[in-house]
Amino acid sequence: MSSSSAAAAADSSEYPYEEAGYTLYSNYACPFAQRALRAFHVAKVPYKLVEIDLQNKPTWYHLVNPQLKVPALRTPSGDLLIESLVISEF
Repeated sequence: MSSSSAAAAADSSEYPYEEAGYTLYSNYACPFAQRALRAFHVAKVPYKLVEIDLQNKPTWYHLVNPQLKVPALRTPSGDLLIESLVISEF
């Protein structure tokens, strides 16, 4: 399984995601995000990891999750999932 990590700058105007794969928006300190990460590791699903600084959220993050919380998952089809349990079951 391969995953890459990209630190999301708060002033970034682009919306980072993996076009042909899964993009998981997470924060290492969030237990709900850890649940989603564990599910991806167990399932051995490749994904791109985008770390979100919860104290300094990127300006574009509302496009991913209007609640501005982690985790969030963008699927290859462009669907967005924003609940850790839903992401884990997906």
